[in-house]
Amino acid sequence: MNGYTNLDQGAGYINVINSYELLKKYLRNNEHQKFETYAISSFAPNMPDAKAPNLYIRDGSYRQVKKFSLSPIKRDNLIKSDKFYRNYNLKSDSDWLMPIQKKTYIRNQQSATVNVKFDRKKIGEPGLYNARITATRDYGSNTPEFSMMATVIIPYHFDASNKYK
Repeated sequence: MNGYTNLDQGAGYINVINSYELLKKYLRNNEHQKFETYAISSFAPNMPDAKAPNLYIRDGSYRQVKKFSLSPIKRDNLIKSDKFYRNYNLKSDSDWLMPIQKKTYIRNQQSATVNVKFDRKKIGEPGLYNARITATRDYGSNTPEFSMMATVIIPYHFDASNKYK
């Protein structure tokens, strides 16, 4: 929804009618035979093992880091095949989160890495910033395969110079 972040919108309710129509389209085009699910791990410095399913930085510590990696991205191997190869186009829904590469791929049981960088000028003010990178199939179907969310919190600083306000 325009004007709302991914976090503002939440998971929402399932639209059963649209879901059913999409399922029929998948079945008609044999897309269900190409369906995969993915597991993603990313840097999250405030988590016990510094990993989470999405990129999450809440203390502004990103300022010293040039790029972040969303890795590994692994298929959960729903397609039982000895040979698997798929290209993905990467696109961000925000102008402050940018994938460094425009494409990635996964072959067989290998994993992929998506490197991202921030436009620091666009997230300089204190606040919460949220964006999503979506990977779609490269062969023209634009079928979304997986997405990776990034949340950055730039904290307010209270000290004697601003009279703790």
